[in-house]
Formats: sequence, structure tokens, C-alpha cells
Amino acid sequence: MQDEVHCLEEFITVLADKQVKRGDTITLSCKANTELVIVTWTKNDMKLCCVKDKHIILNNATKFSLEIVNAQESDGGKYTINLKNRKGEISCSSYVRVEIKEWRNFDSNQKQLLNNLKEFKIFHKIPKLRFLLYGPVGGGKSSTINTIRTIFEGRQLVDCLAAALAETSHTKRVSPVCLISANDFLMIIKIPFMVQPC
Repeated sequence: MQDEVHCLEEFITVLADKQVKRGDTITLSCKANTELVIVTWTKNDMKLCCVKDKHIILNNATKFSLEIVNAQESDGGKYTINLKNRKGEISCSSYVRVEIKEWRNFDSNQKQLLNNLKEFKIFHKIPKLRFLLYGPVGGGKSSTINTIRTIFEGRQLVDCLAAALAETSHTKRVSPVCLISANDFLMIIKIPFMVQPC
């Protein structure tokens, strides 16, 4: 929990961090030892713009709360309540995270997934799939090829030299890299912005 409490003794309870699911109602509440205060809510250090039927602010004696109806990803962030009276002001904050709903169900069976890819058959008129990696020096082209080959081979493979901080490319000539030797159907060609001659 992250608090910005200038006079901790003024708060009896402070805002708690929240993690909710999309569509839930978010309730942030705290309690102070006085009710004669001016209450201000902010989100991400900006004054909270309340929307009708979306934000509900309740002040009940010394208890103060904010309800956010039908939580969406955009409702996540840092919420702060500020209490002010003639003696001064205090504040405390809460961090709200709204879980993003998965857009699809993914089968995490890696072995089956790899087998499906290796057994994939291309239309007979297309002998090979070719992918072109094109980007600046140090952009991660070689690392991408090494990662894919490592996954399919089941062991660490570094066929393509990689150096993220290099000023010149390791690629001296344009040549295809076969990624799935079983079918020889998936090939990647890696080209830097500036291809140096052999």
C-alpha cells in the first residue's frame, strides 16, 4: 500500500490497494477522526472528473468513500483522497489495477503446439514460407531467429551472432535461415538497414 499521509494520526483507516476484475465495482474508503473537512479526490494526481452513474462519492460523518461502477481497464491508476480543514490537510493514496480479460483461450501444451507446427502442411503450390526480418543494427533480428530455433530444437542454439550494442551489423550477406529442418518449410531472411558487402 502506498500512502502519502502528512499527519498519520488524523487517519483511523487509510485507502487500500485494489485489484479487481473487469465489470466489478471498486470501493475505496477511509476513516478520519474529524468530519468537518473538505474532501477532494484525484486520479493520477489530477482532479477526478466524476461521471454520473459511474463515480459515487459518499461522505458519512468521519467515513469517506469512492465507488467506481463497472470497472474497465481505463479505471486503473492511483487514487488519492485529500482532507482539508482549518488545521491543515492530509492525504492517502490507493493503487487500483483492473485485470484484463483474456481475449482468447490458449492451449499451454507446448509439446502439442510444436508438433502441430512441425506437421503443418502448406498448399502444394507454395513450397516454402519465407519471412523477412528487416530492421536497424541491434534491433533484435538475430536474437529472434536464435529464440525460434531454440524453441523448435529443444536446446540452446546460437546460429546467428547477436550484439545489441554493436554499431555495425554481423550480417555480411543476405542468406535464408531454415528454422524447422523436419519439413524445411519455414525460412527467415534477415536484412539490416545497411547490408555490407561480403
